[in-house]
Amino acid sequence: MAANKVLIVDKNSEMRTKIREMLPSGNFQVLEAIDGEEAMSMLDLQRKGLRLVIFNFQLPAVSGWEILKKVQTDGNLQKVATIILGDRVDDIQAVVPPPYFEYIEVLETTCDRKTLHKAMKSAVGKTKVARQPLPTEPLVAPLSVDEVPTPPPPTEETPDLLDLDLESLTIEATESEESLAPEPEVKLEEELPAFSTELPVESTKKIDSQNPFSSAELEDVGENSLNPAESSTNSHADPFSSAGLEDVGENSLDLTESSTNSHADPFSSAELE
Repeated sequence: MAANKVLIVDKNSEMRTKIREMLPSGNFQVLEAIDGEEAMSMLDLQRKGLRLVIFNFQLPAVSGWEILKKVQTDGNLQKVATIILGDRVDDIQAVVPPPYFEYIEVLETTCDRKTLHKAMKSAVGKTKVARQPLPTEPLVAPLSVDEVPTPPPPTEETPDLLDLDLESLTIEATESEESLAPEPEVKLEEELPAFSTELPVESTKKIDSQNPFSSAELEDVGENSLNPAESSTNSHADPFSSAGLEDVGENSLDLTESSTNSHADPFSSAELE
């Protein structure tokens, strides 16, 4: 029979087999336990020749924390190298008191052979470190599957969602939407005074004074107009009668002067003055 023993504790048989196959070759006996309770029994019955214990921190029945305390505080087991396995090393370091890490090693369950061999060598070396008192108070975090708390049943303050009245929830939601509705916009037409398109009386008078065809001027034109009978007689007079020719000869204007006057600018500065 082998003098040296190794204890592997894990509820998963595949994980126990993986660790056993990664152990270095040598003359030692491999023991297995499926939970914390069985592991605690083996620590008492198989302590003689026990050189290494590898266990998962999350165990049913008895937690890994209880196994760790037993190995590290029992004078007959303190020389046993200890390796803890977990899904995350940080999770274990967050709950285990720091003094324990002076004497143990922690690995993730996904470790490889090389990492395991390195941890075994380090754990064996830590068994030679001088011991000091270790805390044994219960840990705050849950340590095993059985210790995971179940959620409390629904109460009046925390009603079950299946018991809620969906109609009342709909009404409350509608009221909330109405309270968040935007305020009606203020129309500027109601605030601004009405705009009138009628011109003031003074403006109307000013426009009438500038009208060239005002009633007063039209009356003056009517008084000074020519007699229609006289105008008709003059328009039918013979321009080529002897008297007429004499008058034309005596009173005729110079053609150059007449031509010049006919082309005078009706909008010259003298005329406008």
